[in-house]
Amino acid sequence: MTMLSNLAPIPELYVSYESAQKLKVEAGNLKSHDLSPRQICDLELLMNGGINPLKGFLSEADYNGVVEHI
Repeated sequence: MTMLSNLAPIPELYVSYESAQKLKVEAGNLKSHDLSPRQICDLELLMNGGINPLKGFLSEADYNGVVEHI
Protein backbone atom coordinates (compact mmCIF):
# COMPACT_ATOMS: atom_id res chain seq x y z
CA MET A 1 0.00 0.00 0.00
CA THR A 2 1.37 3.39 -0.94
CA MET A 3 0.78 6.60 0.92
CA LEU A 4 -1.06 7.95 -2.12
CA SER A 5 -3.81 5.37 -1.68
CA ASN A 6 -4.95 7.19 1.48
CA LEU A 7 -5.44 10.54 -0.24
CA ALA A 8 -8.86 11.80 -1.21
CA PRO A 9 -9.33 12.62 -4.89
CA ILE A 10 -8.68 16.23 -5.81
CA PRO A 11 -12.02 17.91 -6.59
CA GLU A 12 -12.36 19.53 -10.01
CA LEU A 13 -12.91 23.24 -9.32
CA TYR A 14 -12.24 24.46 -12.86
CA VAL A 15 -15.12 24.89 -15.31
CA SER A 16 -15.32 23.95 -18.97
CA TYR A 17 -14.54 26.52 -21.65
CA GLU A 18 -18.24 26.85 -22.48
CA SER A 19 -19.20 27.38 -18.84
CA ALA A 20 -16.40 29.92 -18.45
CA GLN A 21 -17.79 31.99 -21.32
CA LYS A 22 -21.26 32.04 -19.72
CA LEU A 23 -19.82 32.88 -16.30
CA LYS A 24 -17.82 35.79 -17.75
CA VAL A 25 -21.03 37.32 -19.12
CA GLU A 26 -22.82 36.85 -15.79
CA ALA A 27 -19.82 38.21 -13.86
CA GLY A 28 -20.11 41.53 -15.68
CA ASN A 29 -23.09 42.37 -13.47
CA LEU A 30 -21.52 41.32 -10.18
CA LYS A 31 -19.60 43.38 -7.65
CA SER A 32 -15.84 42.91 -8.02
CA HIS A 33 -13.19 42.58 -5.32
CA ASP A 34 -9.46 43.11 -5.46
CA LEU A 35 -7.64 40.17 -3.90
CA SER A 36 -4.52 40.55 -1.81
CA PRO A 37 -1.47 38.45 -2.74
CA ARG A 38 -2.28 36.16 0.21
CA GLN A 39 -5.88 35.68 -0.98
CA ILE A 40 -4.65 34.87 -4.49
CA CYS A 41 -2.33 32.21 -3.04
CA ASP A 42 -5.23 30.73 -1.05
CA LEU A 43 -7.37 30.63 -4.18
CA GLU A 44 -4.58 28.91 -6.12
CA LEU A 45 -4.23 26.29 -3.37
CA LEU A 46 -7.98 25.61 -3.47
CA MET A 47 -7.94 25.21 -7.24
CA ASN A 48 -4.87 22.97 -7.52
CA GLY A 49 -5.76 20.68 -4.61
CA GLY A 50 -3.00 21.96 -2.34
CA ILE A 51 -5.36 22.16 0.63
CA ASN A 52 -7.58 19.23 -0.29
CA PRO A 53 -10.17 18.26 1.06
CA LEU A 54 -11.17 21.91 1.60
CA LYS A 55 -13.52 23.06 -1.14
CA GLY A 56 -13.92 26.74 -0.33
CA PHE A 57 -13.70 29.50 2.21
CA LEU A 58 -15.56 29.66 5.51
CA SER A 59 -18.63 31.85 5.69
CA GLU A 60 -18.55 34.61 8.29
CA ALA A 61 -20.80 32.56 10.60
CA ASP A 62 -18.56 29.48 10.27
CA TYR A 63 -15.45 31.57 10.87
CA ASN A 64 -16.94 33.11 14.02
CA GLY A 65 -17.89 29.62 15.25
CA VAL A 66 -14.31 28.42 14.78
CA VAL A 67 -12.92 31.46 16.60
CA GLU A 68 -15.33 31.02 19.52
CA HIS A 69 -15.01 27.25 19.97
CA ILE A 70 -11.40 26.40 19.15
